[in-house]
Amino acid sequence: MKDRIKSWVGQGLSRKIPQWLYDRRFDLATEGEMPRIFPDCETGAIPPLGGAFGIPVVYDDRLRRLSSVYFEGGDHRELVYMGGPEFIALFDGAPHGDLCRAH
Repeated sequence: MKDRIKSWVGQGLSRKIPQWLYDRRFDLATEGEMPRIFPDCETGAIPPLGGAFGIPVVYDDRLRRLSSVYFEGGDHRELVYMGGPEFIALFDGAPHGDLCRAH
């Protein structure tokens, strides 16, 4: 992952990327770890709000262009709607940049 992060630096993230991204190894949590990390959420319905769970957040600048956002609210029955600017406001101060590529 460290090499992948370094490759992003040349793609618009160089002045925004925090040092902690370089100094850590990142792996996806396993399905078995999800209940411990997100105890009040159903597996597969984790809302995209890492800060609410004490998880550092990094986001792609393309999210800033969305007029609205829908996501699961912690279960498979509730759908949460937010305006794009309100959603991005939840990540105030989080590092961001051009992280994703369209294929």
